[in-house]
Amino acid sequence: MSTSDIDFESVFHALPGAVALLGPDLVFADANKAYLSLSGRTREEVMGRYRL
Repeated sequence: MSTSDIDFESVFHALPGAVALLGPDLVFADANKAYLSLSGRTREEVMGRYRL
């Protein structure tokens, strides 16, 4: 299996732990369901926002 065969987005969203992906400017690029549940926020509330 090559890395081109791996659906990294599906893997990211299936991770059991709370995970958020931030860009170099500390702006949310993505967050999985566990993170959103733990933070009590929706995807729309975090995407594109700055994280302190």
